[in-house]
Amino acid sequence: MTYIHVFEFQWLKELKRNTHLNLGKGIKLRTYSKFKHCFAYEQYLDFQRNFKERKLITKLRISAHRLEIEQGRYKKTQNGTKQDMENRLCKYCSNREVEDQEHLLMTYPNYTEPRSKLLSSLEEIAPPLTKLPTSDLFICSMTCNDYEITKVLNDMIKEIVVIIGISLYLMSFKTRNPMCLKIKISVPVIET
Repeated sequence: MTYIHVFEFQWLKELKRNTHLNLGKGIKLRTYSKFKHCFAYEQYLDFQRNFKERKLITKLRISAHRLEIEQGRYKKTQNGTKQDMENRLCKYCSNREVEDQEHLLMTYPNYTEPRSKLLSSLEEIAPPLTKLPTSDLFICSMTCNDYEITKVLNDMIKEIVVIIGISLYLMSFKTRNPMCLKIKISVPVIET
């Protein structure tokens, strides 16, 4: 057995263990397990040649961002327990939804314009996709192996980054200050 086979075995074992034991409890792999079902190279990595832009989708996929779904993981409640996933709500809109990747891309009210560009492009490329429920459309968009759809999604994410006002740089865990303090508009935060 090669190292890659051992790694693949361990990866699948960990993904299944966490997904089945903690489904819906705010586990780190919750969103990732929606995208990844087998250990294989992802084609979206080839579609975007620009490293910084390719990172945008990758970071959303692996939860390397500062959305509340991730930040709330490290916050303690008054009784000292970890904050429940359903309480990691978006602080920047009145939808009372968990601030996760799906909320950021599919329902957050301030991103209506980039989202409508995504949906109109999807309507041209693959009309049946726009008829899917929001959660299925999100998963399909994030896992699609179609160059055009991946490009449209990446363009939307880049536009959101511009709206947020974050310059393209590697995420730094040295600072504890939320990025929202550095910008003038109230928006969920993703970092590049």
